[in-house]
Amino acid sequence: LGKLREIEDEIALAEDTTREAENAIGNARNDAKMAEEIAVQAEKEAKSISEKADGLRNQTVEARKIAEELKSDADQFFNDIIETGTTLEDYRRQASTDKAHASEAVQKAKLAENDAEKANKTLSEAQDSLKRIIDQLNSLDDVNNEELDELEKQLDKAEELLETADLDKQVGHSFPPVWYIFLCPLLKIFPFVVLRILKSP
Repeated sequence: LGKLREIEDEIALAEDTTREAENAIGNARNDAKMAEEIAVQAEKEAKSISEKADGLRNQTVEARKIAEELKSDADQFFNDIIETGTTLEDYRRQASTDKAHASEAVQKAKLAENDAEKANKTLSEAQDSLKRIIDQLNSLDDVNNEELDELEKQLDKAEELLETADLDKQVGHSFPPVWYIFLCPLLKIFPFVVLRILKSP
């Protein structure tokens, strides 16, 4: 009877041990399942983090690209500003040069106008002098050497007046009728002078 009790006690102990083992196995199974779930969740989170990291990396690359483009645009903008400033300075210098040339042209035009006025005045005086000589020649009834000498002096004076005018330098070749105006009176004077000289004693 005592041995039977010992056997029962051993069976009861074995059952307790079995239950503890089953509980331990169950707990281990639960722990393993929980660990698996945690691992799956960790994998999902890692994947999400990796995707976010890739997204951030792409955004960084895009941001760097945009920054480089902006820098290039800024450099081009500053170059355009410098070029525009240079162009404006060139225009300013050109305007100053053109203004100086315009002023010089105005001065030359004024000088030419003054020279033309002087030349016209000189020509007018010479023409008047020649007309007076012609009138005096035409009005001579009796020829004498003194009058012819006086007319010759007046003619020489008129010629000197024409030479003093220096028309070629003052007005160039812009007044071709001038020589015609003075050649005609001279051609008229010459026969009279010759005629008077021939008639003089």
